[in-house]
Amino acid sequence: MARSDKHKEDWIEAYNSAQKKGALMPPGTGWRKFVELKSDLKLGSCKLRELIKTLQDEEKIEVYVGSEPDITGVLKKRVWYRIK
Repeated sequence: MARSDKHKEDWIEAYNSAQKKGALMPPGTGWRKFVELKSDLKLGSCKLRELIKTLQDEEKIEVYVGSEPDITGVLKKRVWYRIK
């Protein structure tokens, strides 16, 4: 028996809805993702990682590990940074 397109669409909608509900976004304001910092500061990946490590060692930044849907709607792990 062939499944209908409507049945398939219902499952896709249910999956996407569950993914969005599971997102763990950082609380408050001022949070930036790695790619945003890289673009804003015009640094390469290695230099930015070094900067983040230095700031973490000096306890000058906060790190939040959470999740958000990507462009396709699939929930992905994300890391945000914020100056204390």
